[in-house]
Parts: sequence; C-alpha cells; structure tokens
Amino acid sequence: MPLNHAVLDPPAPDTGPPPKWSWGARPPQTYCLALAVVLMPPVMLFASTQMAALLLLVGGLMLITNPVSGLGPLRAQRYLIPVVLVLALGALSGLWAVEGAETAKRFWRLAGFTAFGVLVLTHARELPDRDRALVGSILVAAFWVLLAFFAFERFSGAAITGLVTDSSEAERYAILNRPGTMLLLLSWPTAGFLFSRHRIVHAVLLLLAAGLVQVGGQGQTVILAWLAGGLAAAAGAVAPRIWAACLGGLIAAGVFVGPLALAQPQLQAAVAERLPAQATSLRHRLLIWKFAGDRIAERPVLGWGMAGSRAVPGADQPALSYAKSKGVGWVNRHDGGILHRTPVLPLHPHNAFVQIWLELGLLGALLAAGFVWLCAQACRAGPPGVRACRFGLLASAVTVACFSYGVWQSWWIASLFLIAALSAAIPDRVRRT
Repeated sequence: MPLNHAVLDPPAPDTGPPPKWSWGARPPQTYCLALAVVLMPPVMLFASTQMAALLLLVGGLMLITNPVSGLGPLRAQRYLIPVVLVLALGALSGLWAVEGAETAKRFWRLAGFTAFGVLVLTHARELPDRDRALVGSILVAAFWVLLAFFAFERFSGAAITGLVTDSSEAERYAILNRPGTMLLLLSWPTAGFLFSRHRIVHAVLLLLAAGLVQVGGQGQTVILAWLAGGLAAAAGAVAPRIWAACLGGLIAAGVFVGPLALAQPQLQAAVAERLPAQATSLRHRLLIWKFAGDRIAERPVLGWGMAGSRAVPGADQPALSYAKSKGVGWVNRHDGGILHRTPVLPLHPHNAFVQIWLELGLLGALLAAGFVWLCAQACRAGPPGVRACRFGLLASAVTVACFSYGVWQSWWIASLFLIAALSAAIPDRVRRT
C-alpha cells in the first residue's frame, strides 16, 4: 500500500502572509535618504522652491516603509524642545496677530514640514555605519554633478535655466542665489563624509570649489557665509568644547543684541557710508531693520504674530518716504527711483533674528537662542574633520539667515532639515580606505 505522505509528513508551519516590504539587509530609510541625495541636484538648481515637496516625498516614504516606533529616538534630540515651544507660541500668537488667518496658515504648514523634517533627521541619525558610507558615496558624486551644472549656469548667464523660465537677463542672474546658497550648505556634510573616509585633500578642495565658484556673483551673502563657515570649522576642529560654547553664546547674544544694534542710527550711518554707491538693496535692508526696530519697541514681549511682518502698521509705505520721515541722510540719488516704489518692509525683514523678535517677541527670541545653543553643542560629536564640517554648516546657515531669507519660508525650512539630516548621517568614526 502506498504511503500517504499527507499523513506521515508534518504540516508546514504557518508563517503568515509574506512581508509587504523586502529591503534585504539595509533598512528602508537608507534607500529613502539616497533617493533624496539623487534628487537634490536638479531640484536645487532648477526648482529650488520645490525642496519642500522633496522633503514631503522623502519623509512620506520613510513614514510608510518604516515609521519611528517609540519616543526613544526623539528624546535624544534635545533641540526638539525649543522647536515644539516655538510652534506652540506661533499658534498662540494667532490670538493677538495682526493677520490671524496668515498666522494660522503658516503655523499648520510649518508644523507639517517640521514633523516630516524631524522624521527624516531621526532616521538619518539611526543609520548603521555601512549605510551611512553608502549615502555618503552617493552624496559626493551628486555634489560634484551639482557643482558642475552650477558653474555652467553661473558662467553662461543661466543658459539652461533661461530655457525653462520666463525672466529678464537681470532676473536670470539672481535666479542662482538660492541654488548657490544650497550648494554652499550642502558642501559641508559632503566634505564631512570625505573626512570620515580620511580623504582630507578631496574634502578641502570640495569646500574651496563650493565658494570660489560663486565669487563675483550677485549674491555676496553666500561668500560671507563661506568665510564664516570656514572660520567656525577651523575653530571647531581644534577646540570643540570651547568653541561650541563660544559659537552658541555668540549667536544667542546676536538674537538679543542684533535687532537692537541694527536699528541704531549711528551704526546704520557708519555702515551705509562704507557701502558702494550702487548698493541700493543693502541700504534698503538697513531701512527694513530700522523700521522693524521701531515696531519691535511697540510689542517687545509677544510680537505681532507669526508671519505677520508684512502686515505690521506702516509696512506698506514707500521706503523713501519712511527714510525722509525719520531724517535718514544716507539714502543717495541711486536709491530714489527704487525705494520710491518699494515698500519699507516688502515681505519679511531679511534677518532671522529681527523677524523672530518682530513676530514672536522676547519669548520667541529666548527659544531661538536656546535652539541655536543646543545645535552648537550637537556639533561637537565626531573626529576633528567631521565636527569641523558640522560647525561650518551651522555658522554658514546662521550667516545666510541673518541677511537673506524669511525664517518661515517652506523651501528654506525643508532645505535646512534635509541638509541637517545628511550632516547627522556622517559617520562619527574615521574609516581609512
């Protein structure tokens, strides 16, 4: 009689349905972060405002494929405390804001980007060293591609960008301001990965190229940020504990002293006299900071509400009229035509510290100072080259924030989160190859 194998053989154990995702030996966040690195060059160069969409894409993929479980990884990130408190203060500021609807819209948008940004940053910090090395290798290649295309655009008058944008020659020249800023900031974590592989010469050449390619361009803030980052990197490599305290203290002091100092007539006149005659945009910034200082004095504790800068009383008056009403004597004939039709405060104060004081008052300034202090302390980790790049990134980002973009702009927040995630993913041990 034939054997009944169905009876004699034991049934196979029920292992349940096959897993939904199969990633091999690597966690899914490795591939998500690598995807962000691959997409960064074209987005930064040709659609810089879409960095916000890139953050949402990468954060969404990480959330779907491998969400953060538990609060352990979040507790280790102390910078989240002032970030959460700033969001809470921003939400409450809608009660006294001059433009409550805009405050509410900006709060929900900022809260969403912050949530996705924290998720990406948390996953980047949890990557094992071999996956960090993979992301770093892709980042180095992507950075040189971005640098090559940026250099071509820079010296060809935005030849490629001009094909996809309807802008004048002058506007094409300014189009590279945002890509140039992100190129510089991205150079720091890229160099950090090279330092972690003991490729010192390659890292130094990369940092030099990131700044030199922008010399002579319209946006000179990035050159100042490049120099400030270099000084901070050198100091951080040699004395990380002392420099973390000094840098954090200097920036925190700037949060409080900066808005008051920038509005002083004597200081403004001294600076204006040393500016080139055609530097109208810089003199306009001086007027913006003076106007913001006047409004800060009216609501020093709570401010005018998140995203309320352009709605504060008098913000829409022509800059030239404001200068005459205040007896400002350093506005010259080159400025008249432009400042006559430009509001004294068009969108935001072009200074993160001034904007936080203006919109969130003293409470917001305290939280901003605490956030910067914690970031400076976090830069101490790693060997000399790695921590130097983290200090350089912090100093460069703060310098740009003090002269250029609105502190709540979505693309700017998203860019900082993505670049900070790459900085957090740098291996903290040197691997010789």
